[in-house]
Amino acid sequence: MPKGLGALSELRVLKGFVISNRQKIRRSGTLHDLKRLRNLRKLTINARRTDFPTGDDLSALQELGGGVLRNLTIVWGPAEPNKAPKSEEKIVEETKSAGTVPIVEIETPPRQLKKLDLQCFPKSTATGGNLATLGESKWSQVKTLRLKYLIELKTTWIKLQEYFPKLEYMEKVKCPGISLCPCHEHGVWMKTI
Repeated sequence: MPKGLGALSELRVLKGFVISNRQKIRRSGTLHDLKRLRNLRKLTINARRTDFPTGDDLSALQELGGGVLRNLTIVWGPAEPNKAPKSEEKIVEETKSAGTVPIVEIETPPRQLKKLDLQCFPKSTATGGNLATLGESKWSQVKTLRLKYLIELKTTWIKLQEYFPKLEYMEKVKCPGISLCPCHEHGVWMKTI
């Protein structure tokens, strides 16, 4: 994304903001460049950097949209998009044998979010498969949660209810580390009124 993107002060929806390896693309914009987007309500981030999100990234997310950012989607994609995708079993095997792939945590949530969507591309070398924890913070405003292809995320339904006290809808796809989840056969849970 170009650095000048922050000049679009009335922008409300930004889909496809790519976070890539900084050594390869030095002139690209960062999350900090988006701070001037005071009306940004919906953001989709395609992360291809193995250490995303860092503390600096989370700090920038807190400041985005001047407190009006409501929907956040983070999609971890292949770090090397030109290579053919590997099987899920091969990725898990390589990750465990290498022992050098970072475990990613999201400790500090943007407080104003209503919808959070975290996903990894299936059958790719995506780093989102390394998201291990959502931290201990409460995502107090989130009502919709989608978790897809996050093979390293380990938590329980009880913990998810603690993290997301206002949760009304959850979708879980290929997240084997989430236990005791009352999702139906299609991976969806909805709060009954």
